[in-house]
Amino acid sequence: MADIGIKLGVDGEKSFNDALKNINSTLKVLGSEMKEVSSRFLDNSKSIEAYNEKNKILSRQIETQKEKVEMLRQTLEKSKEMYGENDKRTKEWTVKLNLAEAELNKMNNELKNNNSQMKMYGENNDKASASVKNLDTEVDTLKGNLDQIDTKYKKNKNSVEALQEKHAALSNIMGKQSEKVEILKN
Repeated sequence: MADIGIKLGVDGEKSFNDALKNINSTLKVLGSEMKEVSSRFLDNSKSIEAYNEKNKILSRQIETQKEKVEMLRQTLEKSKEMYGENDKRTKEWTVKLNLAEAELNKMNNELKNNNSQMKMYGENNDKASASVKNLDTEVDTLKGNLDQIDTKYKKNKNSVEALQEKHAALSNIMGKQSEKVEILKN
């Protein structure tokens, strides 16, 4: 955090304003980075990669915003000491602090939401993996049934009965594969 030894008055105000401008400039750069990431993942904004990239920037934004809030809090306290709580300058610092805290809360909420989305994504991915694994097991069983049909009709593989049983087994395999495709699409 910028250590400017918060002082109000002619000497301290310039260094404080410079430090605050520096923080605001950093926040502006981070905001532009967030826009770049959002535009890069426009078609895939709900991907785990998009959330990871956004979280990296949000974490930096939050740290910078915390610096700003702390600077404003110290300045507000000094203003209260020097001018009193009802002074116009003190009220202006109060407004600036409230706005900075509101922005910090917004950033924290966005980070919390992103983390929740990533957790949900992970849970859904785990469920999909388990479902696909179960379907693979079922397909393997159905392939085994197909082998049994071949063995059963070894001497007469092209009989109507053999072909009907093979058709039914293959239809079941296709159905399970279709289910797997749908799970993987989502």
